[in-house]
Amino acid sequence: MENNFYFTSDELEHYVTAIREEYGIEKRFPKTGKRGRPRKPIKVVPPNLVYSQVHKTRKKGRVVKIEKKVIFGTEQQVKEKLDQSSVSNSVNTSFIERNNLTLRQKNG
Repeated sequence: MENNFYFTSDELEHYVTAIREEYGIEKRFPKTGKRGRPRKPIKVVPPNLVYSQVHKTRKKGRVVKIEKKVIFGTEQQVKEKLDQSSVSNSVNTSFIERNNLTLRQKNG
């Protein structure tokens, strides 16, 4: 199965780790034949996984600037994902924010 995902979020640092852990591919290192512990495997993000973050600059509590930052993938991949989207044409967090609000209201 080929992973072909596009994620957007705010800048919470834990998202990068969570995405890498969940969707990453384990890369194992060959044995060197030397003494000591072998190198532990690491998780590598697949090349077709795209993730970008939204950075909001605030002044006096109001958003004055919104910037996007590509974390995994390239600007071109982000553009392609947005072009393919039937619901959005920009990097944003509106869908997850709407879902979070709905969950908070139902679980109150």
